[in-house]
This record gives sequence, C-alpha cells and structure tokens, in this order.
Amino acid sequence: MRLFIALETPPALRQAAARAAELLKTAQADVKWTAPECMHFTLHFLGEVPAERAVAAAAALDAAEAMPAFPVELSGIGAFPDMANPRVIWLGAGKGAAEMAALSEAAGARLRELGFETDSRPFAAHLTIGRLKGPRGADRLVKMLSEFRTEAVSGMAGRVCLFESRLLPCGPQYGILRAAELLR
Repeated sequence: MRLFIALETPPALRQAAARAAELLKTAQADVKWTAPECMHFTLHFLGEVPAERAVAAAAALDAAEAMPAFPVELSGIGAFPDMANPRVIWLGAGKGAAEMAALSEAAGARLRELGFETDSRPFAAHLTIGRLKGPRGADRLVKMLSEFRTEAVSGMAGRVCLFESRLLPCGPQYGILRAAELLR
C-alpha cells in the first residue's frame, strides 16, 4: 500500500488553488495539474507499506486528536526544486504553517516510535497544484510564476488523514484509511 499522512485542505483554499491552477494553465506548459479533490497538505509520505503495517501507521494520527483546529491561509507560490527549474508547483501556507509543522513533528515522532522512517528534510507547508512533465512552455510558466500573486483566502484546518494512494493511468486516486479530527 502506498501511504501518506496529510491535513485535509479546507474547501475555500482548495477552490482558490483550483483558480490559481486555471490561471497558470494559460502558460500552456506541459504540466499535470492536480485535481482539486486531490489537493492536501502532506505531513508525511510513507511510500510503500505492507498492508499489515497500515494499522500501525494509523496510530500516528493519535497525536492530531490532541491538537486544536487552526486557521490556514495561502501565502505565496513556489516550485521545487526552485523557481528557475520548476518540477513541482505549489502554493504555500502562511498562517497555519507553524501548526502544520507541529502536527508533522508529532506524527513523525510517533511514526519513528513505530519503526517507520521519516523524511529528514525540513517540513515545508505547501499545497501541490501541478507537476511539470516536460520542457514545453516551461519558460512561459516560470515568467507567470514570478509575477503571480495568491489570493488572501483562509479556512479552518480540522482533519488529518492517513491516505492510501493508488496510481492509475487517469491520475492518483486517494482513499482515507483513518481520519483524526482536530479539537474544536
């Protein structure tokens, strides 16, 4: 099973991210855009995990149930590895980024206790909106990214989920294996 732990994206942020992707599509770059229903803030990507270990991975969500819900606001646009050579296009989180980092750290500590490896890179609160597949239109996209301004949109983060990701020819399909509600 291909698993990851993520914060569900509040609907207002998902809609704003979809609008941003629509604007960026005018660059006509070779990008696979993320479907709005698949947008989320990844806290930990676990990769391939044997089915019998999924229950243990779900235990990492226990930390989320003790944390309060919090507002999240989109802030800025960027790309990995960098803006000059974009491969992944993302919208960042301003307000709420520190809370997401705390959630990531708490879940990561629990995952390590349970014998899972976690990413050693610093956590970056971001919402992936597209992935470049080739060089066509990349120069136009880079220009648009450098001039792009995100909407000031916020929403309440309320749920952390353990997702299973199935890679299909039409794109990834996500299923929730366990959800943990943040305190309200």
